Amino acid sequence: MNQSYSSACGTAIPRYPKYILTEHVLSVLTTCVNITATYCLLYRSPSFMGKFRYVLLYHLLASTICDLFLSLGTIPVIMIPFMVGYSIGVLQFVDPYYLAVMGFGLVGLVVSTIVLLFAYRHYQLLPSFHKHQLSKRNKRIGFVLLHAFIFLFSVPAIVTGLFDQNQMKNELASQIRSSGGCVPAELFQPYAYIGMVSPLPVLIIAAVTTIVCLGVCGYFVLSALFYLHTQIRHIEACFTSDDDHSIRLALVQIAFVYAQLAIE
Repeated sequence: MNQSYSSACGTAIPRYPKYILTEHVLSVLTTCVNITATYCLLYRSPSFMGKFRYVLLYHLLASTICDLFLSLGTIPVIMIPFMVGYSIGVLQFVDPYYLAVMGFGLVGLVVSTIVLLFAYRHYQLLPSFHKHQLSKRNKRIGFVLLHAFIFLFSVPAIVTGLFDQNQMKNELASQIRSSGGCVPAELFQPYAYIGMVSPLPVLIIAAVTTIVCLGVCGYFVLSALFYLHTQIRHIEACFTSDDDHSIRLALVQIAFVYAQLAIE
């Protein structure tokens, strides 16, 4: 028996049957909901949604893949408060390093689609002559850069794979024993994967990514709100004038703004 078990809490490894059953039920439910939503988007959504339906479809696809990966493929067991976990799903025999990289990458993909949803729906409010309108080339560049940056979620898992897992597990076990705790038996099973001894790198990347995502969303949201505010100011100025032409212009602007809000 591995010497590191000498200070273990126990040699029995729990199986969590209720947890597995719950995740399997959730995987079926979420798949049914996502399939129904996809059908509604493709065949029942109004025509004025335009290309926004495809952004929603992209988000649904990413969410479905991530849901199935987590609730059916891996069913991760996280050994809180340690950065250690293992899989009890149908993919439990896959190298945990690859599971960790794919898991972080899929979470990053879902975050990317959420940012696109917020940015695109407010970007659509801006008219074609607005200074913040982007060319097709810049849209493609922004799309690629957004995904590349948010995929930084995968960096901790990729970097950790460069180190010896057994050595990292022994170091963590030594830290636990030195603090007076007992070492969980799950730590030394072959499919257990230790992310990092310290969660600090993950927290830093998560904080930076959150700030960037909020900045991208805030840029387009504020641009749309500022444009609408400017239009409302113009309408107010036209109605305060006695000129019939100005009043008719105000009515046209009202109709234009209302149509944009309806599409948005």
